[in-house]
Amino acid sequence: MTSETQLRQEIHQDLMRDSTEYCCYCGQQRYRLGCCGEVHFETYADMRQEDQQAILDEMVADEMEKLAKEMK
Repeated sequence: MTSETQLRQEIHQDLMRDSTEYCCYCGQQRYRLGCCGEVHFETYADMRQEDQQAILDEMVADEMEKLAKEMK
């Protein structure tokens, strides 16, 4: 069973190597022309730590929810 801490570390490491870009203003993944009308994007590795934390928190919560459903 994967602990939340271990899962958080694994996701963080994967994101640090990932080239996916996120909007600097709303945090959404870059998709074609944009999301909230802005055109500034950065990778997870380039983000400020607090922005990384917000994305990481959301991804960990989603994964923990999936794991909980699988255990039912």
